[in-house]
Amino acid sequence: MKKENSYLMMCLAMQEIADFYNIFEINELSSLIDIDNEKYTIIFGNPVFKECTKYEVEIKLKDRYGQEISKMIQYNLIAK
Repeated sequence: MKKENSYLMMCLAMQEIADFYNIFEINELSSLIDIDNEKYTIIFGNPVFKECTKYEVEIKLKDRYGQEISKMIQYNLIAK
């Protein structure tokens, strides 16, 4: 039951992650995504260039039971 509840809570946390971000640097992305680090591990995939300054990256959440879910998000690198 705890394992199933953990998966459900992880799904809810993933839904709160926005689909698109505007950032100045790639490392900013991890600070903008607010995830409980005691419950989940967040893993960022390799960014994929889409066009001009737009990128797409897969993020995964993994819980202590080894369950994981993923989501594709996009971000735009803004010039300073």
